[in-house]
Amino acid sequence: MSCSEIFRFKRFEICQDRVLMKITTDAVILGVLTDTSDALAALDVGTGSGVVAMMLAQKNRKLRVDGLEPHLPSAETARLNFKNAPFSGRLRIFVRSLQDFIPEAPYDLIVSNPPYYPASAKTDYNPARMNTTLRLADLFGFARNFLHENGRLNLIFPSANDADVLAAAYTNDLFPVRKIIVSAHPGAQAKRSFWMFTREVDRDFEKGELILFDRSGKRTEVFNRLVSAYLQDDEN
Repeated sequence: MSCSEIFRFKRFEICQDRVLMKITTDAVILGVLTDTSDALAALDVGTGSGVVAMMLAQKNRKLRVDGLEPHLPSAETARLNFKNAPFSGRLRIFVRSLQDFIPEAPYDLIVSNPPYYPASAKTDYNPARMNTTLRLADLFGFARNFLHENGRLNLIFPSANDADVLAAAYTNDLFPVRKIIVSAHPGAQAKRSFWMFTREVDRDFEKGELILFDRSGKRTEVFNRLVSAYLQDDEN
């Protein structure tokens, strides 16, 4: 399959021709902030082009990553991207919804950049951002059933919905151990929250902040360090 729209990372390329959702800053943040240490099997829910799955595979040489994607053209594109990756042997794609997916074994790590606009929203946003097919309750319910005893669930979601995220987590006996609020610029209101959940109810809760760009539009030192293994140098 030929590709006319390619996003080049340092160690792999992403074809985006037929995917519902192009590469976003949210996806990159999810990939760089996710801790893959001690994980051998991971699932990327709603993998789209496969970018987060590939970032995780690059980060941990022992990690096998499954991408789950119900949209057939997106899944076919992810399959192509996986095939062309230098770590293709550790990447698989499953073309189905989360509700219809029964994994072979529990996962050490589950990640997702899930949709968040309700079906009733009056918006021109991409349908991949509408939560008609994947709700927080679905994601946390799956994690409750198929996350390893010592596993982690990581997701990125609008900060305005922090209460909804926590409610879905507690309902499914998952508990926050890390939250990083993400702002575009110094002094700007936080738009996204990165979360890490585990089954450990008594584990310490770590809070942090990530500012992406300085006032001139260049990546901050912290953000640049996080993405340095993946993105090309900042030329702004």
